[in-house]
Amino acid sequence: MQKGIQTELMQSVLDNFHLTIPVSPEVLTDLASNFSIENYRSGEIIEGPDTKKLRWYFVEKGLVRAYFYNEDKQVTVMFFAEGSCLIVFEKYYFGESSNVYIEAIEPTQIYALDKEDGDRLRNKYLGVAELHRRMLTHYLMSAQEHLDLLKYESAETRYEKLMERMPDVLLRIPSIYVASFLGLTPETVSRVRSRLAKRGENEISSTNTERPNW
Repeated sequence: MQKGIQTELMQSVLDNFHLTIPVSPEVLTDLASNFSIENYRSGEIIEGPDTKKLRWYFVEKGLVRAYFYNEDKQVTVMFFAEGSCLIVFEKYYFGESSNVYIEAIEPTQIYALDKEDGDRLRNKYLGVAELHRRMLTHYLMSAQEHLDLLKYESAETRYEKLMERMPDVLLRIPSIYVASFLGLTPETVSRVRSRLAKRGENEISSTNTERPNW
């Protein structure tokens, strides 16, 4: 594990959240020096119920999922690709135990910020406080969108909306994880994909049929 990242990398993290409060070079350097770089293999656990560290994570490259066990079945609750941030909410903010696992599902590089360092920097700099607020807002909005998806939408709409949100990333996620995330069986996901593929073929065929011959 390497402590500290380049200020250019730290700036790329800040750019993802479109901060309105300027961050000076001094703040940027201080912030960057408190992040650590960690690399994980596909299938490796980044954080689990027994992990003691409290940290924010930023995904620099790769793909991560959060899941928990319902009896002996894994239930996927969120995916995080490049540019995403994540925490185990109840553990980080309330010091409560959590049954959530964070797993790399591709070779992944993350930047990690310990809670103690994050709290100190947030109290010291307005720009870091705004970064924290925006990260938390983004995280909670993503969680709410997922709950709404499961509560209100049909199987086909669930898949379509996930495809709209992460079209490139979706192709990188194993089908069994996609099914778990959408609250569906792998067989249902397969049928939905087939229907959507046929719909796309029919739309292309219809367009070609309507095209005039010149």
